[in-house]
Amino acid sequence: MNVRALLAFALVIVAIGVGSLLVRSVPESLNFSLPSGPSEQPAPRTLRPESPEPRPAAPAPEPETDPRLSVATSSIPVGFTREQLSLKFRKVRISSVTRKPSASSAETLALSVSLLRDETVRINGWRVETKTNSFTIPRIPLTHDPFGGNPPQDLVLKSGDTVRIYGSPPKLGAGFRLNACVGYLETLDYGFRPALPTTCPRLYESTAELSNFSSQCQDYIRSLNSCEYPSGNPPIPADDAACRDFLNTVNYGSCYNARKNDEDFLSREVRIWLGSFNKDLHFLNETHDRVLLFDEQGLLVSDYTY
Repeated sequence: MNVRALLAFALVIVAIGVGSLLVRSVPESLNFSLPSGPSEQPAPRTLRPESPEPRPAAPAPEPETDPRLSVATSSIPVGFTREQLSLKFRKVRISSVTRKPSASSAETLALSVSLLRDETVRINGWRVETKTNSFTIPRIPLTHDPFGGNPPQDLVLKSGDTVRIYGSPPKLGAGFRLNACVGYLETLDYGFRPALPTTCPRLYESTAELSNFSSQCQDYIRSLNSCEYPSGNPPIPADDAACRDFLNTVNYGSCYNARKNDEDFLSREVRIWLGSFNKDLHFLNETHDRVLLFDEQGLLVSDYTY
């Protein structure tokens, strides 16, 4: 081999070495290869909201039961069908009647109420019909407030309440629920017929409460009957101001103010008077009659035959 051949061979070796070094020094991130076709871009990733955990389905509400379906066919009053019965059928009952009025009484229709513990019923707007007459139960004040306007309200009843409807004339409005102090109204000669109950709260719980009064004052206070107004000229010393101040509180207004927030202040009895000025409303036959009570939709609530 001559010198020129050796030099050519050496140059080839050097070129191969340099090329190898250049290839190794190129970053791997560079790609000199020609694409074989159109590049494919990765599809964009769609974020989907996470599905909430399934909740247990609420139980389907039980269908309301028509209380009329439980009424025995034999208990449906004569002349009526099941569909003509009120949803309040016999929850309010005609419990008694008084059909022969006198100087101290009046024609009377009594209603009794039998409901569930927390149930109430509104009866104003209901009608009573007899062979003799008919009338609508009115809205009335809650009770007689001696200091208020006594606006009429819905007549809402609970189980155990009693409503007494009289044919006699009203004296203090069309009616009201009795309270612990109404006996004082009876002693004022309003002429209620029949009379209001005369059982009022005691004026004192023990005689010790009277110990600061004079002997004459104590004797007089003890002599007063329940619901009795004191005399305008009581048998006490003229200068006994403390006694007179006490006696001035013995009246309906003072009793009302002192007791109106008591849990047992209101009675379970409601009274309604239907008559007009000095004239009774006659609605019951003296011998035989059938009394029908209808709700505001004209459906039968109760009947009473005598």
